[in-house]
Amino acid sequence: MSLQNTLRETDSDGDSIYNCILDGMENIPYTTSRTVITVQPHLAEELSRRSPLPILLGGYTTRARHILPIFGIQLLSDVEELQIQQTIDLNDLYSTVEAPNKYFVKAEDGEIIFWGTEGSSLWQRLFCGSSRRFIMRLFDRARQEALYFIRRLAPSNPMTSFYLQRMDVFIPPCEYIGCVQQIWTPTKITLSIRNYSNETTFQVAGPIGCCGSSQRDIQFEVIGLDTLQTVGVITHKWEESRAVYILSTTYLRRLDYKKKALILACTFLLEYIYFHVDPSGCRLCRKR
Repeated sequence: MSLQNTLRETDSDGDSIYNCILDGMENIPYTTSRTVITVQPHLAEELSRRSPLPILLGGYTTRARHILPIFGIQLLSDVEELQIQQTIDLNDLYSTVEAPNKYFVKAEDGEIIFWGTEGSSLWQRLFCGSSRRFIMRLFDRARQEALYFIRRLAPSNPMTSFYLQRMDVFIPPCEYIGCVQQIWTPTKITLSIRNYSNETTFQVAGPIGCCGSSQRDIQFEVIGLDTLQTVGVITHKWEESRAVYILSTTYLRRLDYKKKALILACTFLLEYIYFHVDPSGCRLCRKR
């Protein structure tokens, strides 16, 4: 799997957000001769280019247990729970076209780990709704990109089998770490979380029904295929203190941060499949 092929597949309409990424990849060095790679070529350069996270003052206690500073995707190392909170855009109240979504990714203690922005086509937001394709970019507190997801255009109805859901996960600038791929079943959406070698590591199954609803409590279990045990839980539930539904993911602290990033990508995909829908809901799944 290459980033160029993923972007070309995604960018069938020639959207500028994908073209600018392809243009920026022209200067990536490569070689045609056979060489033995003993050291990852981009890691040291990438670490040297990144700025340290800003120091938070005012009686703040960090959760990190590392002496060396961590940033980017490494911030997921010491996290057991993440909450995804969508920001409110007042322009949506006066516009007929939905604005690109923006999110905060917070830890269990309220610390903002990432903030995310969606890049998508205006026409797909207008006509495709939550089935649209997009690039979701996550930035750390140093305003540097830590992670990004590329989702292709695919219908959210599980009975539709001709084009299934897929979200590819990358670490900047273009390190592919895995994907979230839908497995077709006629009654519910089942997602397979795969690593960079396309090996299935986790599986997530949704509730029976043709679509989701933003007004219901749902829990998804993340099952590890090597142990057949639950390694994480993705929940969408009502929180009375905030008077709002909260989408959160909980997983074992010992999981590798790349696996946590893949589960986080799966959480974002479930947000668009089940909860980011028309408020009127589907007639077949609407509560009476």
